[in-house]
Amino acid sequence: MCASCETAYRLMQQLQGQGLQIPDQVSIVGFDEDLYTTLSNPPLTTFSVDIPLMALSAAESIINKIANPDSHFGRKTICGSLTVRQSSARITPAEWDSLNRFG
Repeated sequence: MCASCETAYRLMQQLQGQGLQIPDQVSIVGFDEDLYTTLSNPPLTTFSVDIPLMALSAAESIINKIANPDSHFGRKTICGSLTVRQSSARITPAEWDSLNRFG
């Protein structure tokens, strides 16, 4: 999971340049839909959130903190959605178990 689709796109280019197969050997997921989702080959799987809602929530938190400096407002969860494309592969439970060595 990359912090942006541009980063995911550039990572994909680098890995493919080294001979790795996407998604057979490495799955790549970008964050937030943008131009890079359509430029990549294979097409990039992405996770998207409602950016205007996230910005509004952040602004409200800042305003509340300014108005009430001693208060703690906790966390807010902004839901998102996963758009699965060809840059990621499904793994079997056995594959997951072999990867999940710490839990």
